[in-house]
Amino acid sequence: MPSLPRSLLASCLLLLLFPLSAALAQEQDADPESEQDPADAPQLPEIAPREFEIRGELQIAFPELNRQPLTGFASPPSRPSVPTDRTPYVAPYKQELEGLPDRLPVPETVSAPVQSAPSPRTGFLEAGTGRYFSRFATGHFSVPLSPHEQVSVRADYTGTEGFTPFSDRTLETPSDALDGHIRLDSRRDPVHLSVAADGLIDDYTLYGVAQSPGASFIPDRTFYSGQVSGRLQTVGTTPAELGVRYGQNQYTTTRSSSAETTFRERRVRVDGALGLSLNGREGRVDGLFSRSVLGGDVPGGTEFVLDAGASAQVLQSSGLTVRAGGRVLWTEGPSFPEQAQSPTSSSTFVLPTARAEWDAAPWATVFAENTPRLDGSSLRAYHHQNPYTELAPPARPTVYTSDAQAGVDLTRGWLRVQLDAGYRYSPSYRFYQPQRGQFAVAYGSARIFHGGGRLALQGLDHVQAALGLSLRDGSLPARNTDIPYYASVRANGMLSVTFADGDASLQATGTLEGPRTPDLTGTDELDPYLAVDVEGSYSVTSTIDLILRAENLSPNAPEQWLGYPRPPTQITGGFRIRW
Repeated sequence: MPSLPRSLLASCLLLLLFPLSAALAQEQDADPESEQDPADAPQLPEIAPREFEIRGELQIAFPELNRQPLTGFASPPSRPSVPTDRTPYVAPYKQELEGLPDRLPVPETVSAPVQSAPSPRTGFLEAGTGRYFSRFATGHFSVPLSPHEQVSVRADYTGTEGFTPFSDRTLETPSDALDGHIRLDSRRDPVHLSVAADGLIDDYTLYGVAQSPGASFIPDRTFYSGQVSGRLQTVGTTPAELGVRYGQNQYTTTRSSSAETTFRERRVRVDGALGLSLNGREGRVDGLFSRSVLGGDVPGGTEFVLDAGASAQVLQSSGLTVRAGGRVLWTEGPSFPEQAQSPTSSSTFVLPTARAEWDAAPWATVFAENTPRLDGSSLRAYHHQNPYTELAPPARPTVYTSDAQAGVDLTRGWLRVQLDAGYRYSPSYRFYQPQRGQFAVAYGSARIFHGGGRLALQGLDHVQAALGLSLRDGSLPARNTDIPYYASVRANGMLSVTFADGDASLQATGTLEGPRTPDLTGTDELDPYLAVDVEGSYSVTSTIDLILRAENLSPNAPEQWLGYPRPPTQITGGFRIRW
């Protein structure tokens, strides 16, 4: 047989030896001590509990580290020089406020420690007394129910007794007023809900009514008001809101110990607004409707009010924004609620609206607008403006078919200035005229020209200040006379200062009205009306403040309405507790 190549023989030999070596290895793994004598096994030292010693030598060598020299720390870093005439860029923010969320939403899946904690309970209580036995008590506090819900409560009481307005007769003028309000707010994006209830009781004397000699009884009036309301708002790309309010207002006038007359108003009001986006341009639709039932001890009647409109952005280019739209104004109600067969007054107007804004500079905005509107007509609005009106005044609103004005808004650093001038026309303007110690409510066409400005300090520490001045010319063209009680000059101001590391504060407010004609004849003229109020407080502790007030600072009793001077230089003192 010929001899085989050596490579083939080597391969065959390896194939024969591989199974044998695998079998031997498997046998040794199955019983590693079966063929080894324990005496021949190497003996390892026991490390516990005996002592042992490890001998050896280990040298560790690290590479050499060369530290780099430190530079730039010998002197403070240089600060770039800024020219003194350089000012930061300031431009008005054009996004509508209704489209901004009040707070960032909290994800539903976050853990409890990450969620927003409810706001702490805050509030204060203050009370005091002073000259003319005047007294005041106020309490405001808020209680958070959750990070999104909060209850707010407010109560205010004021009273006075001992002021004698006339020197020729002894006549006291006691008064007491209590105003309360409670509200629940829920802010869970994208829906915000607010539910509120408030009430007012105001008891005072009609000391301006002429009395017969020897009469001991002074006519008295008590005003009651209570209402409940709810408002729903949505935030986002399409903001909307809806409000509903129901209230009852009532005058109870006591002319003698046995003669009492009540005039009552029940009012329902619904208002809403909706923001729209039309081809990338902002739009808005809003409206208000109210229905009032007048009655009590007078025949009364029913009064309706509608104020609705729509507007849209028609131009926005190079800092110029123009909005245009229209409004519908409608009113209907009795002209003389105290009469059984009172004629009904009704009016309807369809009017254009417009507003233009131009950013002439980062610190200057020029505007012009025309906003026809209705002024408030509820009995509570009457009471706030003039509490000495006749027994049953008509509840019709003032109708402004034209309210056009133009002006400029300037902001330079800590100073803000607003200047404007305008023209108003009302075919049904509400005004007051004296009537046997009270004031009759009348209506007529009116023209008003006005111009003025406002100045405010902003961004200053510990100081706040504002001042406004308006020059006005109001007339009744059909009667060819000035509007009664419409001052040609009106000014108001405010100054607030804190000092002593914030422990002390001083605030002053003032109102000035120029000479006014009290009736349609225009022959008489009332002196200027000036009322200045000053309040100072000092923190005795972290929770207790001392308060000192001086109201109606004037050498003479300020008289806003003929026959009803107010107590001059009414000084009171008290305390405030904060938490």
